[in-house]
Amino acid sequence: MDNNEADGMPIHIEVADIPSTSGIREIEQSLEAESLEDHGSENPDKERPTRGPISKLDATLKGLMGEANLRYARGDIETAKRMCFEVIRQCPEATEPYFTLSQIYENVNRKKYKGYLLLAAHLEPSNTGLVNRLAEVSLQDNNIEGAIRWYSRGIKYYPRNIEFHLKRLELLKQRDVELAGYSRMVLMAKTTLANNLAPSDHELMLSLVMEIAKERFKQKEYFRAIEVLKIPMRKIPNKVTKDVINMLLELLLICERYLECLDIFTQYCGFEFDISITDDNKIVMNAYKIPDNLEIDLKTHFIIFLVKLTTENLYSPLIDKMVIEGDVELFGDLYLDIADALLAKKHYTEALKLLIPLVKSKRFSQAAVWLKYGECLAGCKLDDMAIEAYYTVMTMAPTHIEVLYPLGKLLIEQGKKEEAMLVLNKDLTGNVLDVAVLLEKLKLLEQIEDWEGYWKSVDLLLSSSRILAFTMHSARSRR
Repeated sequence: MDNNEADGMPIHIEVADIPSTSGIREIEQSLEAESLEDHGSENPDKERPTRGPISKLDATLKGLMGEANLRYARGDIETAKRMCFEVIRQCPEATEPYFTLSQIYENVNRKKYKGYLLLAAHLEPSNTGLVNRLAEVSLQDNNIEGAIRWYSRGIKYYPRNIEFHLKRLELLKQRDVELAGYSRMVLMAKTTLANNLAPSDHELMLSLVMEIAKERFKQKEYFRAIEVLKIPMRKIPNKVTKDVINMLLELLLICERYLECLDIFTQYCGFEFDISITDDNKIVMNAYKIPDNLEIDLKTHFIIFLVKLTTENLYSPLIDKMVIEGDVELFGDLYLDIADALLAKKHYTEALKLLIPLVKSKRFSQAAVWLKYGECLAGCKLDDMAIEAYYTVMTMAPTHIEVLYPLGKLLIEQGKKEEAMLVLNKDLTGNVLDVAVLLEKLKLLEQIEDWEGYWKSVDLLLSSSRILAFTMHSARSRR
């Protein structure tokens, strides 16, 4: 406990009740706890009741406080102070005299002004007016962390006070520009704000959750992104946009949460399913009814969903229809998403249906697409065409390293060892060393029993490892 003295009277304040003015760990822990709170059981249509402060003064002392405030208003400061001290003597746990004393000292003694405000806030921590004043005092002292803590205290007692949320968020953004380490706290504060917005603020809620989810997606924090996108699904199900649904489906598919995908398709997209669930909780899709005029983004996610469930008889007709009716120049990125899902399952024939129009298109005929096309052709045992596709990749992007091993392997399988070695040395002639390619090169050199080249490559690999170890050691020593 800290011992404080107000005009000669010793007063004790619990240190834990006064936000610290240094460090960011406490703020981060508080925000983390807020953002992880379960708001699912709350009725979004009901705001938490706001009650005024309950006075601890009896009728006599209330009258004395009223007289003290009247004397202060008339300029009789000394009498007002004496009356406040008398109230404190008789009822030290009451907030009113400390608040009046803070007003008296506001423009004459800043230290006492802040001290009395702190005492009042300690006695009545849920008083949002006091919290707001102390946050403003912290800002006047250029103590941004202190202001953030005071707004966090206000939010703790009144989580639906959107003004506090917005002020805190603005301060966190300001600190994020100035110092590293605040970006995660900005996301947490946004999550708490989204969780506490009323349904009438649905536009702000939707905007916030999309911002947060996109940032979480970039950081590969898929589970957190899913949870934040579920906020509008829970609070404003009738206002949820296609953007939210599409992103949520994408994340659920990445995380292989297929039962939840089924719920989204049924509740928000108008699908009908005939499914069975096996003893090990696997989904067996027997039949489905797709809604008319379904947007192509949702159709794409549904096809990927079917691909991941390995239901070739169900998704193949949808792919055929997409290729026939779709415009690859407009929707090529969606073609690629489906092709990637098919390649992951090694469904090369179906993937070719999408990759052929892509490599023939103007917009998507790029090295990365040709590389997938070559992989598909190789998977279909069309080796000559695959080699041609891989050489196209090298022509379009001479520094593209990922093509070297699959091309070299195919050439060796066809007995073209010298040509294969020329390909595998491409990364070395450009002074670009890729350890993964070098390891694969070692495997191929061992297969063809080129021991001289093998040991040279081993030396090169070892030297690169030493360089990497030295670089990592230097980086650590600079910290």
